[in-house]
Amino acid sequence: MKMAIERERDMKHIIYWMDNCSGQNKNWCLFTTLVSVVNDPKLAVEDISLKYFEAGHTFMSADSVHHGVEKAMQGN
Repeated sequence: MKMAIERERDMKHIIYWMDNCSGQNKNWCLFTTLVSVVNDPKLAVEDISLKYFEAGHTFMSADSVHHGVEKAMQGN
């Protein structure tokens, strides 16, 4: 993520649209990286907004695999 922002280092405001997966998008590693980007004197970034899609309204090919695992665990 930081490397992508470094390519656009003159951007002041960044918006990331994310799915609502807590394991991937709501963790301290992500937040620490974003804070370091905003505090990096070599970058013009003043703020980063995280916007989340409404739960259940995104689709990734891995979703069908996860659904199959959940279904198998429930014994259905």
